[in-house]
Parts: sequence; structure tokens; C-alpha cells
Amino acid sequence: MPDENFVEIVEKIIRSDLRYPADAYEFVNESVKFTIRKLRRESKSKQERHVTGEELIHGVAEYAAQEFGPLAWSVLEEWRLVSGSAIGDVVFNMIRSGLLTASENDSREDFNRIPDLRTLLPTHSGRAEKKKNGTMPPLIA
Repeated sequence: MPDENFVEIVEKIIRSDLRYPADAYEFVNESVKFTIRKLRRESKSKQERHVTGEELIHGVAEYAAQEFGPLAWSVLEEWRLVSGSAIGDVVFNMIRSGLLTASENDSREDFNRIPDLRTLLPTHSGRAEKKKNGTMPPLIA
């Protein structure tokens, strides 16, 4: 649960940029924490904890898959977090508002390298393909 200050700042961001809902900002914020833990940087200095745009994009996809399973793409699509560029929009809005910090080497363009976040999500089509091919018996509930 984000603190009140986070919520107030996100509400202010949304008033000036309507592209992404508050949930997208909260999810990206949690994805930053997830990525830092995944990369085992949580006990390092602030500078050493830094994640690159590409690391964060991969972290967002992995965290979405972990949190939402086969619905990950649907949730990200609803929040309009469908590309690295969209994640970059949210991140740089958060940087401008003081919710995140950037290193001198960070660039908005770092987020443009992955045009479709869906390509990073694990596929959940194996079950559907088996059903289509008729090799899997129907489920009876």
C-alpha cells in the first residue's frame, strides 16, 4: 500500500498527464522494488541499487507475470503499460515529481528499446494449443 505522500504526488501527475492511471504508477513503483530485489541490490548503496531502463522493463514484465499470471498482459494493457516507452513515460513522470531518481547516464530513450512488452511475458498458450489440437481431454468441473 503506497503512503499518502506517494498517492498525492501521483494524483498531481495524473492531473497533468492523463495517459496512465494511478495503478500504473503504483505498479511501476513496486516493479522498481521487485527488480532491485531480483538483482540482489537491496543492501547496496543508493547509487549501486540503480536499475537501468532495460532492467526495469524486464522487471515489470516478470513482476506482472508473477502477480497476475496469465492475466498479466490484460492488466498491463488496461493500464496502457504495453511498451518500454510507456514504462519510460511513467518512470520519467515519477522522476520529475521526485518519486524516483535518475543517474546522470539515464535517458528517456533507454526505454524505447523494447517496443512490445508482450514479447517479454511468458506465453500461456500451451494449454490452449493442446485443446485446439484435440490432444488434451476436456476439463470437467
